[in-house]
Amino acid sequence: MADDNQLRTAFARQMQMLNVERSAALADLEAHQANGETDSAATVIQRIADLDAAARNLNDLGNRYVQSQTLVQAPPASQEERAARPFDRMD
Repeated sequence: MADDNQLRTAFARQMQMLNVERSAALADLEAHQANGETDSAATVIQRIADLDAAARNLNDLGNRYVQSQTLVQAPPASQEERAARPFDRMD
């Protein structure tokens, strides 16, 4: 299994690639608009939407990974719970 740094690096690289692709798509869109190429512009608009969705999914995956690695601390025991513990488990 990859360590945490490798995963963060892979995440950052993928996000960077999506950003590069989006920038290229925006440039293509401007060119198609300037040339009056409506059908080609529509295709590029869909590509931009797909890239945005991929970036959101990647970000969501990253957030879920971080959350899965975060230990959840149990709430402190109430006075009743502490009193009900057997002798060998008392604090």
